[in-house]
Amino acid sequence: MKQIRGLQSGYMEMMETLPYAVFVEEHGNLAMCNERGRVLLASLGAEAAPQAGPAGAPPQLPDHPIVTQMRSAIVEAKAQGHMRSFELELNGRMHTIIVTPFSDGERYDSTASMTCVVDIHDVRAAVENDRVSLRHMVHDLRSPLATVLSLLEERLDAKSKADSGLFKDLHKLVDYSLRVAQDFTQLSRAGHLDSRDFVLLDVTDIVADAVDGIWHAARAKDIAIETGPCDEPAHIRGNRGMLLRAVVNVLDNAVKYSAGGTRVTVKVTVAGEWVDVSFTDQGIGISEAAQERLFEPFFQVEARPQDANRGVGLGLPFVMEVLKQHGGGQVLVQSTLGSGSCFTLRLPLVTAASPKVV
Repeated sequence: MKQIRGLQSGYMEMMETLPYAVFVEEHGNLAMCNERGRVLLASLGAEAAPQAGPAGAPPQLPDHPIVTQMRSAIVEAKAQGHMRSFELELNGRMHTIIVTPFSDGERYDSTASMTCVVDIHDVRAAVENDRVSLRHMVHDLRSPLATVLSLLEERLDAKSKADSGLFKDLHKLVDYSLRVAQDFTQLSRAGHLDSRDFVLLDVTDIVADAVDGIWHAARAKDIAIETGPCDEPAHIRGNRGMLLRAVVNVLDNAVKYSAGGTRVTVKVTVAGEWVDVSFTDQGIGISEAAQERLFEPFFQVEARPQDANRGVGLGLPFVMEVLKQHGGGQVLVQSTLGSGSCFTLRLPLVTAASPKVV
């Protein structure tokens, strides 16, 4: 008996170390559960507390919807001798319920089982986000790759020698495909930022670095980038690399969609509880219909995916996702077709500056 009690104590200690709820039942009665299991039952309501069974018997599993489904899975697992699993929403979060029948010698003929309740809500949401993004990427990759195949078949049918035009076409299409993959990766990363890793940042420094990165492209088109000083401290908390890329994306678009000899103005201002970074260009402008779709993945104002000078339609969705991950930031757009556009990135202001600004 002492040995049995020792084994039971060891099982309980092991169960308490598991990072999810565990229940052990026998004959439909609750034999034991760990602390996470007790917390889960309590969170489902007072009626979910284990009910007292007959005198001297273990408490019965509570009469609750989760237990009703668990009972059905337990019965099936014992009858079939195989583990059973299903998904269930508890307290607004998705869980996987795993029921394992205990083996009785050589046969799954036991009257006991163990049930594990694992919270998969965050994992499932992350995977689903990647699946949606991956579907977008695969869909958009079909066009350039199909065109590559057509070009090759055309040259082979004509029995002509490889010429420079063929390689230029292939290079352009492959380059586009690679940019789709790269931008998709960045978009996926933007959706999984952890605010616990954010540091204090000076927005004016980020803007200055972005202007330095775009300066050569602007100079090649004879486009002037004008910046002005910010009269107040413009500090935020965030991921510097992601924010810098977001600012570069917007500034790069302003240069790409502007004619030579024009001007792009970048300003950092503090407005109440927000830091605004505005980009005003004298470019082609955006129609009202197109503005409504600007932040849809792969949408382009001028849908020409083979044009190496254009993006792949993931830049602005990336910017929007980065801003959302930074305290619910926003992207504001004002544009008139033929008269230029103004994009404003709005981020939460940090008023109490820390000793060190990155």
